Amino acid sequence: VGQPFDTLKVRMQVSAHGSAPVQQHQGKGILHMYRGFLPPLLTSGFVSSLNFIGFETVKNLFPRNENRLHHLSVHWIAGFGGSLPVTLITCPVILVKVQQQAALRRVGTLECMQTIIKHTGPQGLLRGYGVHAVLETVGRGWYMLTYEAVKRYISPQYRRGQQHEISLVHRMLAGACAGWVGWVSI
Repeated sequence: VGQPFDTLKVRMQVSAHGSAPVQQHQGKGILHMYRGFLPPLLTSGFVSSLNFIGFETVKNLFPRNENRLHHLSVHWIAGFGGSLPVTLITCPVILVKVQQQAALRRVGTLECMQTIIKHTGPQGLLRGYGVHAVLETVGRGWYMLTYEAVKRYISPQYRRGQQHEISLVHRMLAGACAGWVGWVSI
């Protein structure tokens, strides 16, 4: 649902007039608005898995309290640190996606990557990496801290270590709050 709007946004951002003229999109069909969707689609599950593996790995480097829980700050640190290696994957993926969206003609994923490498070398795939890494890691840190904080707030039994997990509804509420805070933080 969001991909056509994301493509339209990118086209507006790279347009000389700050708008995406209707003429650019007329007669090109709806698939035109889905340019660049393949790299994130193919990598999103893998990236999410790596984020959670990194989070758990970093979190388990820290001691737990008497209720077998980590201090909340550990969740931010683990979210931040655990997602840092993943940014080496997500930066090129987002770069290729945006390049495909901004192109005036259809450009395949491999063709786009080859063009970037041809003009700037392999390091060109990491263009904007510093900013990208800050956005991803800070956002993930706040996401993980908020998720755990909301779970503890809405479930005193969980907070006291008397219950190891909370209900699906409470986890969904915690996830929704975490998603909002993670998005706002970046």
